[in-house]
Amino acid sequence: MADELKHLTVGTILSQAEYEAIGGHVFDSQAQGDILYASSTTQLSRLGKDANATRALTNTGTNNNPVWAQIDLTNGVTDTLPVANGGTGATTLTDKAVLISQDSGTDTLGSVALTTSGQVIIGGSSGPAAATLTAGSNVTITNGDGSISIAASGGIDSLADDTTPQVGGSAGLDLQAQLLVGNGGTTGIAISANGEVTMAAQPAVFANAPTDNNETGNGSTHTIIWSTEIYDRNADFDGASTFTAPVTGIYHIAVLCYLVGVTTAGVRANLNIVASNRTINLAFGAGIMRDGDGGIAYNAAIDMDMDTSDTLTIGIRVQNESSDVVDINANSHLSVRLAA
Repeated sequence: MADELKHLTVGTILSQAEYEAIGGHVFDSQAQGDILYASSTTQLSRLGKDANATRALTNTGTNNNPVWAQIDLTNGVTDTLPVANGGTGATTLTDKAVLISQDSGTDTLGSVALTTSGQVIIGGSSGPAAATLTAGSNVTITNGDGSISIAASGGIDSLADDTTPQVGGSAGLDLQAQLLVGNGGTTGIAISANGEVTMAAQPAVFANAPTDNNETGNGSTHTIIWSTEIYDRNADFDGASTFTAPVTGIYHIAVLCYLVGVTTAGVRANLNIVASNRTINLAFGAGIMRDGDGGIAYNAAIDMDMDTSDTLTIGIRVQNESSDVVDINANSHLSVRLAA
């Protein structure tokens, strides 16, 4: 019968030496690597070798006879594979959890359960832990099953919709009166849909002088009256001669003073920018600069520091005329605005 053990010279009478000879017994179809096993209580049989790598001898053949097979990890091993050998060192794991390492690189792996909506793993000196994000000022957090939504509350949109926004509670700064964003209001800061920014309460004045006759010439200093207002944002100009700073800051001042009636005798003129902190005196040659009709224009622009409630006026003086024969022409202008 195939694969059974037999004597090499079947049918002859054997001596004891022949019977015990190493080469005297063979398998049918014998090959290198074959294994002898008892296939029954009366029969020895051959198990041919398996040429595939990493095969083990198992008892999974018929009637638990040995066969070559790969190790079944579901029931063919025992004990727990440690981390040092590529395992986890654990026999059970927590449901709905993530694996974490412990203090030592070879300790049994641990697990952190994530069973609450919105939980995330947060690192720390004590090791990873499950936690949820904490909402803050003007920030809301909505946790879902497998999701986290973070939204900003307040901001530009709510300021535009809120007609009585406050900073610091009901007793704090009234944003409606002081700061309007996105609604094109008439006070504070307004931002248009295209992003243009205007500040309706930002101090800014533009005014013209009427024609004033015989105001200077023989050394008299005349404070110019700017009685024709083009605009006066924040109502800081008195409609006559004086601008009053509503807040401490840097103010840009521009003046154009047009004089008429200057003769060759008026050899010198002074344009004075008079503020509480300082006076800027600008001197010009008068008679030699006049036009054929005795007209001359002086202009100046300067940035000046002003404190709250400081005042600003503009003075003009022409010297050496026989009398005050010089007029202030209506083409004279004053511009003042808060720059910074």
